[in-house]
Amino acid sequence: MRYGPDLFGKHIFRVRESHVRDHIAPLLSTNGLGAARVDLLLRGLALSPAHLGNRTTPGLVVGRPGYDELHDVVRPAGYYDPDEPFDDDEGDAKVRRLKRKWFGSQLRKLENLDLLERVERPGSRPDLTVLRDDGTGAPYDDPDGKDGASYVTILGGIFATGAIREWSAPELVAYLAAMIAERFESARMRRHDLKVPPVGAGEWFRPLWWFADPDRRRPDANVRVPFAVATLERGIARHVANGLIARRQERRDPLTGRRFRTGPRNVYSNRFAALNEAAGIDLSRLDDQLGALVRTSRS
Repeated sequence: MRYGPDLFGKHIFRVRESHVRDHIAPLLSTNGLGAARVDLLLRGLALSPAHLGNRTTPGLVVGRPGYDELHDVVRPAGYYDPDEPFDDDEGDAKVRRLKRKWFGSQLRKLENLDLLERVERPGSRPDLTVLRDDGTGAPYDDPDGKDGASYVTILGGIFATGAIREWSAPELVAYLAAMIAERFESARMRRHDLKVPPVGAGEWFRPLWWFADPDRRRPDANVRVPFAVATLERGIARHVANGLIARRQERRDPLTGRRFRTGPRNVYSNRFAALNEAAGIDLSRLDDQLGALVRTSRS
């Protein structure tokens, strides 16, 4: 999927829920929205272990894009000069330096969390290698749940359409929460032998306290993410306004038909799959398109 003019990344990838708990949520709560965006971007660009080919380093960001180009994926290109948007062809050196400086500062934050490694190359941009998202400094991997590590799915469309450039911290929080809740609901549908909707298009009705679960009502094995209810409410309201989440009230569980014991609940319908569709990926044909993309990447 095209993330930028000469920048290609994954159309779908996964990060551990524990990464959201231990790194992303703390960044978002401490004015670290930029670093959180950059971390997710680089994980979308990082070379997966399954696609190494002749390379030996999983997590390598191939193509060696410039920091200014990467900046423009997660921040408006005209951030530093909104009246005269930056144009590579004009060679605006001052704006280019500001973008590179900002991006480099976000990389340092991720390095300090053992999520990224930079290898200096004299006379050229350093090589960027994304590390495992558990903060151990181990090589990058794809958390598929087989090792017991629950995950949240990230859609490449949030980068390819430029949506993430405009998202505030509450909107990113709401996106991550919605994708976590969708995965739990999809698992419940599989247990009932029901067809699961495409990734990013599922329904869920978890109460907003459920994510942080301060009263420890969820099973001990669940990963709790410290998202504040007020932050979730703000983020969800903005996604409802921009059409990426639909919300209605129901008195019964949409899956089982059983009446909710606590009265009507909000039922949320994710519409994030539309971002991948806008970028040319139909998630209802995920398996077929994934095979085509892998073949293309190897050619």
